[in-house]
Amino acid sequence: MILGVDVSLWQGTMNWQKAEAAGARFAFIRAGSINNTSGNCYADFQFANNAANCHLERGFYWYFRVNHNPLKQADFFAGLIESVPFELPPVCDFEESAGLTQAKVQSNIKAFLDRVQSRLGATPAIYTRTSIWNFSAGNPSWAGDYPLWIARYTTIGKAPNMTGPWDDGKFKPSSWDTWEWWQFSADKPAPGNQLGKEFGSEGGSIDLNVWNRAELPPDDDSDLAQQLFERALTAQREALEATEALRGALPGV
Repeated sequence: MILGVDVSLWQGTMNWQKAEAAGARFAFIRAGSINNTSGNCYADFQFANNAANCHLERGFYWYFRVNHNPLKQADFFAGLIESVPFELPPVCDFEESAGLTQAKVQSNIKAFLDRVQSRLGATPAIYTRTSIWNFSAGNPSWAGDYPLWIARYTTIGKAPNMTGPWDDGKFKPSSWDTWEWWQFSADKPAPGNQLGKEFGSEGGSIDLNVWNRAELPPDDDSDLAQQLFERALTAQREALEATEALRGALPGV
């Protein structure tokens, strides 16, 4: 398994060289969320800084509030990251149901995922906890089509104390039999605990994850890389066609 981190404003300014020296090989970066009171979308306070300075394999996640317009959130998220390089899938971070029915939760999550995929040309992943997903989302037939980033905290340290998040027979999400990423530790600063600082967190806290692979995939063998390449070709072709159409519409050209 490959060690990585996920970060947001709570880590403050990240020292990415320290993160790599501590063993991190990938990162998920919080892009933003929507204010639960005002309904206004916003970028995470450290998004621009992390997007500019993280040199690891990285992806971006959106803290999804299921009780707000999913398309509005998806469009804002896509707008933030569509011009920023990323190697890992865009992520829908689902952590609360806001009292909605399972049917409404499922509908809003799927609408968000569909719009993100349409905008970015990449299949999103889902981040969640089993206790939230099983109770609030149930077992929608489409969920298994999306890679799973699962949260289950089992230890504080650089490695989980199990080989998988439900290998002890507990806390298996209803919609998946396999996982891609596992957030196994959400570490807060405490006396004598310098793990966050070791990974370059200014705030002293750090979330650690493992990727369910033996090694990082080569760039040219990545499904996501292929999707992004094809998207770039499509955009280039459309731009050329638009230029030719414009030339044809101008007199004397």
